[in-house]
Amino acid sequence: PVRRLCTAPRAVEARAALEEFHRQVVRLAEPALLLRATLAAPITMQTDRDFVTSRVLLAPRTRVFDALRDPTLLARWWGPAGFRNTFDVFDFRPGGDWRFTMHAPDGTAYVNHSVFAEIGDGERVVFDHLSGHHFRMTITLDDIDDGAATLLRWRQVFDSREERERIAAFVIGANEENLDRLEEVLGVAPAITRSPHSPASPASRTSPSRP
Repeated sequence: PVRRLCTAPRAVEARAALEEFHRQVVRLAEPALLLRATLAAPITMQTDRDFVTSRVLLAPRTRVFDALRDPTLLARWWGPAGFRNTFDVFDFRPGGDWRFTMHAPDGTAYVNHSVFAEIGDGERVVFDHLSGHHFRMTITLDDIDDGAATLLRWRQVFDSREERERIAAFVIGANEENLDRLEEVLGVAPAITRSPHSPASPASRTSPSRP
């Protein structure tokens, strides 16, 4: 048999070389493995009333949180591709109002009103969206890669399964476009791991079903 061609010492050497090769591969792949492992743990199990979206951002958590609390920055990336925003009130504190208008590519204006429920020390923002589709949005930020990157997760919980299903075709892709725009504002390249959702189609970007 072929295995008899290798003496015991050679077999040991080959095994040691293979183990060293494996260690080097793991070391080089560690950042990608870290991102994939981190995304494997969601905020909570998705129900039939919510959308859960996550993204690894190659920026420190403080910078990502600044893009949430600074209305000038937030207005630049909030909403799907092609939309722009006009903020009227942005009172970033528990109980504070957030009133703004989203302007669709076709010129349609969507008035939005939300109230902040919780602001968590640079790592958590919760608000209730009151106009149009009612939902609670929970956004969390976690340090990864020794603080060099941030895992952003958000969860939108609607009042009913039927309401979620009615707008799912638009919202799933639109949320991903939201985070694409956030990466642009942060000036960072996309991370290796992405949420498994396809972008919204151009036709759906003007949908009046946008929350």
